[in-house]
Amino acid sequence: NTPLTDPCDRFARLWNRATARVCADGAANRLLDAYGARAFDAGTLALPHVVVGDLDSVLPATLDFFRS
Repeated sequence: NTPLTDPCDRFARLWNRATARVCADGAANRLLDAYGARAFDAGTLALPHVVVGDLDSVLPATLDFFRS
């Protein structure tokens, strides 16, 4: 659950090229916090294919965002 900080945006390049994009529940919060909804809406960052885990640490608003 460490915040994402990547000044060269290597994470985004790898993430967008991945054939399977999986977030653990808390990581979904970090992903949305780091890039914001606009990055997903604009297609800058691909959506996760799935959010997994017991979902105890994902915020309801984050879960709603990725469900929509």
